[in-house]
Amino acid sequence: MTHHDKEAASEGSYFDLLDAISGRWAIVTIEALQTRPLRMYELRRRLRSVPSQALSTTLSELIDAGVIARRTGERDPSQPEYSLTDTGTSALKPLIQLHLWAKTHYEEATMRAAAEDAARRYLLLHRPQHTDEAA
Repeated sequence: MTHHDKEAASEGSYFDLLDAISGRWAIVTIEALQTRPLRMYELRRRLRSVPSQALSTTLSELIDAGVIARRTGERDPSQPEYSLTDTGTSALKPLIQLHLWAKTHYEEATMRAAAEDAARRYLLLHRPQHTDEAA
């Protein structure tokens, strides 16, 4: 068992929380709720690039992790509202910084990865061919 595995086993909830907030759509969902509670249709409008099923799954994961709360809407009980919990609010600043960091470094990182991939392909295509010639 590796150190990471031992740590994960002893602090499972810590890693569950990290898993929830590091999901593909988690940060933008948390950011969308930073000013006020929103209903599902409001979240969908704000997060147009997030597929509906992915948004539902993300909300469920964030609720299970204690980052977001789902409450019956005050104006319309059939339309629940989603809001940040104290835990979710405390995560805003570092998550927004992480989001900005990713935006800032995305192009550089993808260009480097593409260059490394191209170099690997070049080496594969241009490596010396060994033939089995009987002498």
